[in-house]
Amino acid sequence: MLPLTNRNRREMLADFTGQMLSVGSSLFNGPWGALLFNTLAYTGKWAILLAQSATDPLLQMRRKAMLDFQNSRIRSGWQARELRRSTIEKLREAGILRWPRVAGEGRALPSGCDYWDPSCQRQALTHLRRRHRHFTVSLASPSVSVALALQEMNRLLEYQAVELDFEYAYGRQQLEPVIAMRKEWDFLVLADAPLFFLSTPALNQYQFEFVVYAEPQYAIGRRSRQARTTLEGIRALDQILVLPETTLELQSRIYSWGRGAKLASFSDLFLESAFLEPGRAVLLWEPCASFLRMRHGLAKVPGTEMDSTISLYSHRRFSTAEASADADAFKAIFVQAWHRCLVSMPPVADLPVSYGQHFMESVRASS
Repeated sequence: MLPLTNRNRREMLADFTGQMLSVGSSLFNGPWGALLFNTLAYTGKWAILLAQSATDPLLQMRRKAMLDFQNSRIRSGWQARELRRSTIEKLREAGILRWPRVAGEGRALPSGCDYWDPSCQRQALTHLRRRHRHFTVSLASPSVSVALALQEMNRLLEYQAVELDFEYAYGRQQLEPVIAMRKEWDFLVLADAPLFFLSTPALNQYQFEFVVYAEPQYAIGRRSRQARTTLEGIRALDQILVLPETTLELQSRIYSWGRGAKLASFSDLFLESAFLEPGRAVLLWEPCASFLRMRHGLAKVPGTEMDSTISLYSHRRFSTAEASADADAFKAIFVQAWHRCLVSMPPVADLPVSYGQHFMESVRASS
């Protein structure tokens, strides 16, 4: 009998996971769906779903959406205000806060229009239906929950009010068309750091409204061979590798886990993870972190767990009185749609086929 090496274990886990997912695919919409998903969450979260590249994309998208909704940051107006203030403070602490890119709190969350109030939501529906207003929204393809909520908005409004642009793998990519081609959207949904790191004047046309949800991220490194536990095996970091102008660099500025080193590109981040020495780590977000932990036998570095906040940004054109009424209506219906998805998540199969293709491309970038 062959010795059970770490690689053998990972291959056995991948095989077992593939069987579990193929059996469970018919259960996810049934009464056992939540139980099965929670079981998978405690046995590796994204590592389980990404163990085999042949895993059904719809299952991966559904799991990502469920995790996003679990990490919702707009369950109430009070939560939205608190997270907005703490996010602004985090940007200030990192030395990248640009006030022209922050909407005033009275405009972002006006006291006279509570987006969580059903009467405000009804008025918003009436307002936009009467005006037949259309909106363009840019988001990164991993933001499955936001795509579902925006699609739910169209159902509530009873016309195609929201047009989605989702061909980007992460926040930094979303901003490249704005910088290079002066492309404009009515709203952006993206990680906070990229918009504030970059000094390009074209980005001043977008303003931070409020946090929508959070994605977990943490550092991963290699254990020493003599280690018996993760805590024992990962010593204090000498160097932490980050992708520049992203939430990864933002977190490394605020929390001095080790000497920071910037990588040139998205692909370098994943390439370096295969050759890490003890004392060096890569700071990554989910689902990539779990995938690379399994692929290269890496471990989470204790004490580096952080949330990457994904927020709503509006175009400055909504600062006028008439346009701000449209923006208020959009935000009220978005909150309503988001909460409907929290209660009963729509099928991810309802999203455009091209969305699933872009989502899988963003996941496979780490393979």
